[in-house]
Amino acid sequence: MNRNKRFISNKLQKKMAKEIRVVQGRYPVSEIGQYSDELTAKEMLKKFPRKEARKQEEILKSSEKGISIKKKTKNKGTSKRTTPGLVSARESAPAHIHPEGKRWIKTLIKQDQTKRAVQEHKGFRAKK
Repeated sequence: MNRNKRFISNKLQKKMAKEIRVVQGRYPVSEIGQYSDELTAKEMLKKFPRKEARKQEEILKSSEKGISIKKKTKNKGTSKRTTPGLVSARESAPAHIHPEGKRWIKTLIKQDQTKRAVQEHKGFRAKK
């Protein structure tokens, strides 16, 4: 039942090893040595099952779209002033005032008032 392994001479072993190397060299695996920046998105998705690949593709498309939108808004240079041609940009008011502007002004006024009060209080202390 349990036979011993057959004896193979060194010459035959070398021949077999060489044949295996040669055959493996004929069919190179293309994706092993490639990095993600060399592969296209489609080639990368081939590694996943179809459903998973579709999900990944949708995520990839949405992220690319988001990135492109961010890039566009970053370089946007339109004026927010009502009359940019006639009046200097610093003096003219914004075309559409943000609704939070009032609250922002109130907080600035409060901050100034508190700052003044603290400075006055410190000033009185220094005079004594």
